[in-house]
Amino acid sequence: MRRQRPKIEVNPTTPLEKYIASAVGPEALLVFKALQEEDGDVTEDVLAEKLNFSKNMTRRLLYRLQDINFVVYKRVRNKDTGWYYYYWRINRDGLTLVLLELKKEILDKLKEKLSAVSLEQGTYRCPSCNREYSFDEAFDREFRCPSCNVELIYHDKSRHKLILEKYIAKLEEELINEKKKLQSS
Repeated sequence: MRRQRPKIEVNPTTPLEKYIASAVGPEALLVFKALQEEDGDVTEDVLAEKLNFSKNMTRRLLYRLQDINFVVYKRVRNKDTGWYYYYWRINRDGLTLVLLELKKEILDKLKEKLSAVSLEQGTYRCPSCNREYSFDEAFDREFRCPSCNVELIYHDKSRHKLILEKYIAKLEEELINEKKKLQSS
């Protein structure tokens, strides 16, 4: 019977760490953090020892990070033994491009959400169960929640729309500034 590995608890604090943990797992986040601490080319052996992981697991996690373009390696041949050693580091350029793509995706989702919110002026919400109903649904139910039989309260979406517009404008400005930085470097 195969022994199960204990579950690793990691608390991602930054958006980047949250993305890594969700995209490739908490163990890969630990490898990424260890690479950050080393700040240079590091072999998988050093990382495995530092994290108390097996070399195979460390290598597998590094390849997962490489798949999302967060790390790169260089291969060096030892002249005496003929063995190849892999030196890993964080791909700072690739990381910037990946983060730009993520911001674009978030921007697109926010724009979709804004267009959906713009179509609907407001909703009616049950104060008891927090279910939302469109005007037509609320009208059909005589402005009472069918589950709780409580009077529905009008919920104005204009504030939500303003918040979305603010975030969209901020994100568009960030993307423009980051693209200019990339083009100038």
